[in-house]
Order: sequence, then structure tokens, then C-alpha cells
Amino acid sequence: MSDPFSAVAQVTIGRDALIAYLDAVPAPASRWRDWHHIGGEWNEFAWDRDATACLRRIDARLAEFGDHRAAVRHLIEADIVPGTQRCQYDPARRRFTFATLMFAADVEEVALFFAAARGIASSADAAAPGFAAIHDYLFSATTVAAMQIGPDGGSHFLDPQEDGVRQRYVRDAIAVLDDIKAAGGAPARVIDELDQIR
Repeated sequence: MSDPFSAVAQVTIGRDALIAYLDAVPAPASRWRDWHHIGGEWNEFAWDRDATACLRRIDARLAEFGDHRAAVRHLIEADIVPGTQRCQYDPARRRFTFATLMFAADVEEVALFFAAARGIASSADAAAPGFAAIHDYLFSATTVAAMQIGPDGGSHFLDPQEDGVRQRYVRDAIAVLDDIKAAGGAPARVIDELDQIR
């Protein structure tokens, strides 16, 4: 088993729009054509050879979830170490965050995470871009992939030419992960509001 990654998605969004996103059917991952920008080296997987089959499986899984709420629940579910998830809406900042300190280092799960995260783009604040990032927080402190969500309903993976933006989002992601780690899984300090955001 590979060492786990960590994952964080964070956007500015109104509560009503957030509820609509969580209750909406996820769009197929295959609608986007930029998945090869995740890059990386994966066990027995090559983007040019295996992407179509991988996206077909992700599309089926998204359809099976039925809504983004179920997809987010799957993505942050603490299946390795309890108390490592975060799902929070800060009404004062209108900021929605979902994250996990322990995320499977699997290319299909990584793409599924970004598919669920970028589905919020059309509902998020058009003037305040958000982000999604997969970061090897616990072991190598390297970023696997990062995405800007928005503005104006779009989303794209950040490449080296956008390093300043990418690093800013990674710092924001690390701040979330630091807070989860500091909580140490203590039940009173685990923030998981997913089922209450209705």
C-alpha cells in the first residue's frame, strides 16, 4: 500500500448555492479534457493509454453517488485513521472547505476528487477563485496537482507558469491540513458539517 496523500478543496460560495451544489448530480468527469495535467507516475497507469477507461469508471462512480454530497462524503471518509477529515462552512467568510489528511494515493481517486471539486465552479463566487489540491503533506511535502476553481464557472489545473498562484493555494491547503493534524483526531475537535449543511 502506498503512503497516503492529503487533499483540500476550498471555495467562496453562498450557503444556498452550496446546498444546491451538494444536492446536485455530479457532471461526468469525461466532460473535461485536461486530466493529463495531473501528471505524475502511477503504478501500471499511463495517461495516453489508460485515461479513457479510467474516466469511464469515474463517470460510473459519480453517477452511482447520485449527488455531490455523497461524493464528498466518500472522498473525506476516514477509512485509514479516524478524525482526519474536515468539512466546514464558514458563514462569515462564505467559505466552504472539504479535506482529508489521509487520501488514497491512487490516480482514479485523485481524478475523482478533482471532478467533484470542480463541479462547484458554476456555483462559487464568480469574483473569488477557489482551489483544490492534492499534496503529499505527511511524507515528502510535494504537491501532486493543484487546480484553480473559478472565476466565472471555469476550472483548470495550475502549471509551472502559474507557480505564484499555485504556491499560494498550496499554502492555504497546508494551513487546513496543519489544523486537522493539530486536532489529533480528538472527537471534540473534528469538524465535519457535511450532513448539517442543508
